[in-house]
Amino acid sequence: MLCAMLRHAMQERPKRQGFVTLPDGSSAPCWVVHEAEQMRDQVNRIRARGGLDPVELEHILDIERTTAGHSDYASKYALWCATLALGETGAKA
Repeated sequence: MLCAMLRHAMQERPKRQGFVTLPDGSSAPCWVVHEAEQMRDQVNRIRARGGLDPVELEHILDIERTTAGHSDYASKYALWCATLALGETGAKA
């Protein structure tokens, strides 16, 4: 489910060029933030079904930053978000 959602969000990358400023003052590509928002929303839907508190966008962006540059970026990103969705913590590269 998370892999399919991420693949769908990735198809919109060409429409999401440029950069946005994040609340902490850093900047990120628009497509990165869009994909992270999509992942956060899906993760939080799963967490809600399990009675878990929602996670913030920053948590998802931390996962994205950790997986960036890996040859299996998309699968690692989705896997670590799935782990978070199920209430697990500590996913590392």
